[in-house]
Amino acid sequence: MLHANSQLNVPHPRSQLLVVDFYEQYKETIIYYCSLSSFSIRSPHKVATHKFYKDNLHKIKLSNDSSIIEENDKEYKNQKSFFSYKDYSNIHKFYESPRYHCCEKNIISFLS
Repeated sequence: MLHANSQLNVPHPRSQLLVVDFYEQYKETIIYYCSLSSFSIRSPHKVATHKFYKDNLHKIKLSNDSSIIEENDKEYKNQKSFFSYKDYSNIHKFYESPRYHCCEKNIISFLS
């Protein structure tokens, strides 16, 4: 909800460049440390790629999802984030997954 005194703030261009430099310098480190946890359900898997092939394989792999975050093994017309994600690009996809429903059933059984 927006308040009457809400303001839109945009980072200074120099700050934006510093963020770009940070990602460029630490992208592999971020991926490495995020891969160490077996508990993470949404972590960077690799740096997103921006390739566009308009062939039959592209049609098969083209994401129909209007998600903001790129997933591994899917192709997009536009790059949507710096990283791609292996399992779940967004937490709502986990909540809709069979994996979550199985966990939920196990917890309910355990608590009963």
